Amino acid sequence: MVGLLNWAAASRIKGATQQTQAQCMGVIVGNSSRHAGAVLLPEYSYQRGQLFMQEHSCLKSLHAAGLNVDRTFNLQFQSRLDARDSRPLAYRGRFLMGQLVPENTYLFRNCTLFKEGRTGMAEQLAGNNMNFVEDMAPTAVPSTTDERFGTGAKKFEQVGPSACSKMIDSLIDGIAIEAKSAVVIIDFHLGVGDFLTAWLAKKPSLSCPSFFVGCTDDSVVKDWVLCNCKEKIAKAHMAGEFVIPGVANISPELPPDLVQEPPKQPTLNVLVAGGPDKLHPIFPEKLIKVLDDDDDDKDDNDNDDDDDMMSLWLSLSPM
Repeated sequence: MVGLLNWAAASRIKGATQQTQAQCMGVIVGNSSRHAGAVLLPEYSYQRGQLFMQEHSCLKSLHAAGLNVDRTFNLQFQSRLDARDSRPLAYRGRFLMGQLVPENTYLFRNCTLFKEGRTGMAEQLAGNNMNFVEDMAPTAVPSTTDERFGTGAKKFEQVGPSACSKMIDSLIDGIAIEAKSAVVIIDFHLGVGDFLTAWLAKKPSLSCPSFFVGCTDDSVVKDWVLCNCKEKIAKAHMAGEFVIPGVANISPELPPDLVQEPPKQPTLNVLVAGGPDKLHPIFPEKLIKVLDDDDDDKDDNDNDDDDDMMSLWLSLSPM
C-alpha cells in the first residue's frame, strides 16, 4: 500500500484537514512494513519568510502520527517552461514509514525513492494546461475564467500528471510483488486528481492488480473529479487504450439494428430534391423526358407543343 500526500501548498488546506490527513497517513502507513508513503513539503507561502514554519508544522504533524520522516527525496523537473516562472525545479519531500519498522526487512527498501532519494525527470506543467475544479451542480453559477492560467498557491500545488507518474514509478519500481498481491494507492489530498490521472495511464502496463483511493473533504471536488474520471475512462476504453474487465470494447459506430432507416423522399408535383448533396430542387426526370420529346416535335407543330405543355403543367400542379 502506498500513501501519497501533496502539501506543496499547505497554506490552502485547513488546519483540521491537515491533522486528519496526517493521522490517516500514520494509521495506514505507519503500522506495517509493507506500506510506504511520500509527502511533498510546502513550496509556497502567502507570507514571505514563513515557508520554514509551514514545513516545520507539517513534519511535526507527521511525526506525531507515528511516522519516520528522516529520509528525504526530490521531485525533479526537466526544465523551466518560462524564465519568469518562480516554481522550483526540485520539489522537496519526505519518505514516510513507520517509526518502529526495521529497514533491513522493509518491503520498500529497494525502491528508487528509498535508495536514491529522487524521482525521474518530469515535465513541468504549464499554467495554461492546469485544471480548476468547477461546481457540477445543475444550479451552480458558471465559473469565471480569471484563474485559467493558475496563480499563487494553486500553481505551486498542481505539479501535473507527469510528476505524479514519476513519483508512483519511484515508489513501486524494484518492489518484489508476490503472487495474488495487489498495489493500493491512496491519495490523501485529491486536489484536481493528478495522481488519479497518472494511475489511469499506468494501470494497463502494471503486471498486478492495482487500485486507487482518493480522499477529499470537499463534495464539489469529489463530483468534479468523478465526472472527469468517467469521461477519461470512457474515451480511453473506446480508443482501446484502457481495458475494463468484463466489458467488451465499444465501437464508436452504432450497431445496424439500432440505426433507423432514413425517411423516403416525398413525391412532389413539379420539383424534387437532387443535386450533389440531394438538397437542391430540380425538375423530376419524368418532366425532363416529356420536355425532350416535345422539343423534337417542335418544328412539326408549335401550336400542339404549347397545348401539351399546358396540359402537363395542369396535370402536375397540386389540386
